[in-house]
Amino acid sequence: MEHALAMVELGNIERAHEAIVESIGTFVAIEHQRWLIKSHLILADILEKQGDYEQALKVYKIYHGQERGQILKEIHLLETAFEVEDLERERDLLDVQNELKELEKGLSEQRLRVLYTWLVVIAVIAIWFVVRWKNEKKRSQHLHDLSYKDPLTRVGNRRLYHRELEESTLLDRSLPYRLTLIDIDWFKAVNDTYGHEVGDAVLTETATRLKALLTDNELIVRWGGEEFLLVMEANGDYQVRAQSLVDVVNSKPYFLNGFELNVSISLGASNTSDVTSLKQSQEAFQIADKCLYQAKAQGRNQMVMPEEL
Repeated sequence: MEHALAMVELGNIERAHEAIVESIGTFVAIEHQRWLIKSHLILADILEKQGDYEQALKVYKIYHGQERGQILKEIHLLETAFEVEDLERERDLLDVQNELKELEKGLSEQRLRVLYTWLVVIAVIAIWFVVRWKNEKKRSQHLHDLSYKDPLTRVGNRRLYHRELEESTLLDRSLPYRLTLIDIDWFKAVNDTYGHEVGDAVLTETATRLKALLTDNELIVRWGGEEFLLVMEANGDYQVRAQSLVDVVNSKPYFLNGFELNVSISLGASNTSDVTSLKQSQEAFQIADKCLYQAKAQGRNQMVMPEEL
């Protein structure tokens, strides 16, 4: 697996493909599920670099299913462990209470006061365990939520996009949408000139500006590198709103880490699709990608609609 990553860094995509397929075979043989999941993600990225988007999507679905299954399995095991622990605590507490009731019959008033003191102690301990269990459950849910966010920009990641297509919690399946692909212009030059720390800040600021223009029924994810994918309502003012995304980035300089940068984006839009169509077909994504390529070919800092192709 490390060899495949090294080949990707060297630009030898074919050798990287061979290496990762060999790694997948090894991990299947030794039944190492976590490495197998990671290997499928690497294979999907390699296929995407090779331009085999259909196969990349199939592999990514395998990866997504494996990872989701792994996460759900771990969450289920954690919840089961907490439930068993809670039942044991309740049983132990009940046993103690029953024993105390038997002892109360022969205890003096002084001993009863001691007994009640112990009951308070036991109650405090029981409450402490319940609070701890709830906090652990919240932490598990927080970790689960993090799996759908890009750690740098705090917007969604590809897993969130595919989850929304499968089981929408943000998108409204009754509305028409357009995929909107956005690429930060000359981003490599920013990294080379100002360093990766400033480059990361540019990504974060761009994501913040774009997200501020979306509605509650729309979605933004970091698709990879300097590229973002937005799922926007395909209403009558879509083109105006899409242009506003270009404008919100280039209208004001970025003041980051002591530098003033003029940043722009290129934008490509898809045709109108519903959520089900987006799940079943890559046509909308391919059209948006072609429009993005055309926007960059025409000089960047602009948007291109499908009608302009």
